[in-house]
Amino acid sequence: MTRVRIQLGAAIVAAIVLAVVIASAYAGGGAKASSQGSASIGALRIRDAKLVEPASPDQAVIYLTVRNTGNTDDELIGVTSSIAGAGMLMREETQGLATQMLPVQDIAVPAHSTATLKVGGFHAMLVNLNSVPHRGETVPVTLRFARAGEVTLRVPVVTYEQLEQSNSGP
Repeated sequence: MTRVRIQLGAAIVAAIVLAVVIASAYAGGGAKASSQGSASIGALRIRDAKLVEPASPDQAVIYLTVRNTGNTDDELIGVTSSIAGAGMLMREETQGLATQMLPVQDIAVPAHSTATLKVGGFHAMLVNLNSVPHRGETVPVTLRFARAGEVTLRVPVVTYEQLEQSNSGP
């Protein structure tokens, strides 16, 4: 009888562990990190995320691509990371010889379209860094979308030269 109780107890523990694993997989609106610099949440596919090794110890820039495969528009509305005091969404604007960085409230991710955060356009900034990331490391970054929710991904740190090489293609 004792052996039966032990087997029954083990089966119950296994069922509870399985339930927790399944529940964790569905938590956060179906957010899923797939590989370095990539993640998915709902109909959004985040790809090619890169954090450029900072020239300043105070701030770092992130570039990435978000593909919306769904029928509903969404917006990127925030960015955070444990290595920074704050995150900001920005747009680079050049008028004549002057270039300035302007904060934006959101970055549109239209249905069946792509939003690209790239040099010379939209980008995400991490400010008030509490640790400076270096080439070869990865940094946890959480993106917040108006409709899809939040997803955290591991973003590789690259040099500006590596970023340029990856953007030039084969």
